[in-house]
Amino acid sequence: MNDIDWESIKKSNQRLSINERATRSKYVYRWSYTNLRDHNFYRQNIARCPLCNMEGEDQHHVQCCRDKGASEMQEEL
Repeated sequence: MNDIDWESIKKSNQRLSINERATRSKYVYRWSYTNLRDHNFYRQNIARCPLCNMEGEDQHHVQCCRDKGASEMQEEL
């Protein structure tokens, strides 16, 4: 715990809104709401990516999806 730069984390948090901090925390802890996560809660829902329909849509897939629509959105960001 002594190796963590808590002051930098505090400054970073101060620049983010409450929603941005929540989004970052969900990303870090892999709690982002993807179709795979939704499927874990509601078995009747499918876990496939809505864009490419090929893989289970987890947090990694959201960043790496090869669908044209996903690529365009990733470039925008």
